[in-house]
Amino acid sequence: MSEVKFTNKSNIRNKINIVKCIGNLIFLVYIVVVLSITHVLYIKPSDFTDMHMAPNLVPLVNTISDFMVSPQSVLRQVVLNIIFFMPFGFLFTMLYLKKNKKLLKVLIISLVFSTCIETLQFFVGRFMDIDDIIWNTSGAVIGSIIYFLINNLRCMKKLNM
Repeated sequence: MSEVKFTNKSNIRNKINIVKCIGNLIFLVYIVVVLSITHVLYIKPSDFTDMHMAPNLVPLVNTISDFMVSPQSVLRQVVLNIIFFMPFGFLFTMLYLKKNKKLLKVLIISLVFSTCIETLQFFVGRFMDIDDIIWNTSGAVIGSIIYFLINNLRCMKKLNM
């Protein structure tokens, strides 16, 4: 005797909503961690009078000149900045761009987020560097591309089954 199984659409929607909520929570925790690591969450009124250095607003000049002196240190910093923002691109794409796969949106949102962080760092007495914005944004775009690749591989695997 064959068995007929009925699936309840509301159960599937509930599972999807729970997964989306968990994803949003992870993204929120990631954002808080980024803001904490960059010391942006620790703004005090006195910090706005304690600006130490002029910001670097000329792209890649400091990175190239520092690379000539200490290539390992510069490569480490660049790679860490890229890796630091890869989860941003991955999670943002996964949670908010499934239907509309536009990499330009990730680029713009990560550019704005990174610029806000760097600007706030300037006001809390840390160094503001345009190069960090470039590397952070690059990391977010790479994270988004990784999500697209994983998602495409998953879809291809489902089609082959």
